[in-house]
Amino acid sequence: GRTLLYDAGGSSGAAQARWVLEPYAARRRIRRIESLVLSHADMDHVSSVPALIDLFEIGEVVVSGRFAISPLGKEVLLQVDRAGIPVRAVAAGDGIALGGGAAAEVLWPPGPGEASSGLSDNDGSIVLRLGIGGRAIWLTGDVERGGWDRFVAANPAPPSCDALLAPHHGSAGAWHPALARLLRPSWVAISAGERVPWGETAMAWRALGAMVKATPECGAVVFEGDG
Repeated sequence: GRTLLYDAGGSSGAAQARWVLEPYAARRRIRRIESLVLSHADMDHVSSVPALIDLFEIGEVVVSGRFAISPLGKEVLLQVDRAGIPVRAVAAGDGIALGGGAAAEVLWPPGPGEASSGLSDNDGSIVLRLGIGGRAIWLTGDVERGGWDRFVAANPAPPSCDALLAPHHGSAGAWHPALARLLRPSWVAISAGERVPWGETAMAWRALGAMVKATPECGAVVFEGDG
């Protein structure tokens, strides 16, 4: 009965919340978001935050320590602060309590210091692993090839992954063969606009045996467990 929302934005700005998130939540009788995780401060990942503040009760906003570096990140956090919502900065190794047998673990980025120096905005995205009912779902933000190089170097034996949100909307620049072979998820979801060239990435995942679903073809992708 607890809700975690990972990123909320799009090219339509705040309207994304009213067109997509509000009706989706209403069908499931969701009125409260316990944790709103913002992977990084790009408009297409945070533009719906002001509308979410109006539409839902929000328990906390979770960001990385890098989030406030950009002017957009600072503006979002100012809006969150005005609404009186607590903000928590996380890094690899931190967790988010969900209850009901579910757990969320932050896999990336590393905390402040040499390990995180030089990361781009995209490569500093929060990577989250949700463990639910014996299954694991990875949410990957916009981490690209350079960020995954550093992730694999730090995590040569990453934890299991059953379903994966393809990094950076299925962009070929975020495809990382070594990581893909290590994870080998059964399912891959690609969240992309109709003009994003995600086909090459989809074929690469399918070659590794993954079932790929892309939002331009099928709309919302929903995973339901059996217990």
